[in-house]
Amino acid sequence: MANLEEVLVGYKKYIEIKATEHFKRFCAREKDNLDSCIAEAVYFNLLRTGRYDISIAEDVSKGGADYLCKVGDREFLAEVTTLDSDAVERRSGWKNEIPITGEVFAFDTISVNLCRKAIKKVPQLSGISMPRLLVIGSRHVGASALMGCLPAELLLTGDQKIGIDLSSCKSVNVTDLENSVFFHKEREEGEDLLIDRQCISAILLMGIHESSCTCVGLLHPQPLYEFSPSLLPKIPFARLKKWPPAKEAFEIEWIISHPDSYSWYYQSIELTDKELKNL
Repeated sequence: MANLEEVLVGYKKYIEIKATEHFKRFCAREKDNLDSCIAEAVYFNLLRTGRYDISIAEDVSKGGADYLCKVGDREFLAEVTTLDSDAVERRSGWKNEIPITGEVFAFDTISVNLCRKAIKKVPQLSGISMPRLLVIGSRHVGASALMGCLPAELLLTGDQKIGIDLSSCKSVNVTDLENSVFFHKEREEGEDLLIDRQCISAILLMGIHESSCTCVGLLHPQPLYEFSPSLLPKIPFARLKKWPPAKEAFEIEWIISHPDSYSWYYQSIELTDKELKNL
């Protein structure tokens, strides 16, 4: 296994050899945006050590998505970004520090932070003829909880509220789709659901910790290019059971039964014999 510092150092050594211009920009960004650089290194580590063919896709002069990922004859692009830990703390009310043992406290969702980040990344994931994965990471101490299975569902449907069914006097979960990342509804009653951000095929939420990361995903119900969860089979993905939803009832299903965030322990990155021969 490897720790976070070793992951970052290993990634820098790799791109210094394989992507020199990217390495220079990476080192410059590292001084001002360390968390973003760490997220890229962690995602690369996740796929690289998982025996995926992953390479730098971003054009240093034009920008674009960060990585081209290949699995057999299938491929997809990935753009990696992070949430600012201070912003996560303010939104959630969860201090970015290890809580005292046995302490119980409440915290709010960060759906609005996640949704805004997705909106910001649309230009980099547009105009590409293949599935596109947006990876959003966080180094906040509570990232695994703030970006786990329930937060993934809420990002899909929008934050939920408790309503009352007057015909049965039973409580139900309702949503006005506020902070739903993939669709919305106009304020006028009776309007159809409108699709948003079809350029993002799927989103991966990644909690970044010292020796491991946790991952959970959600699928766009109607993307321009479909992302198959079989591309990342160990990671649970949430999706709408039916699209469009019947009677606006949002039923969510998980690709993996009994879903829980997938935990990945970092490993050292080494150049393969084939890569060394091609230097």
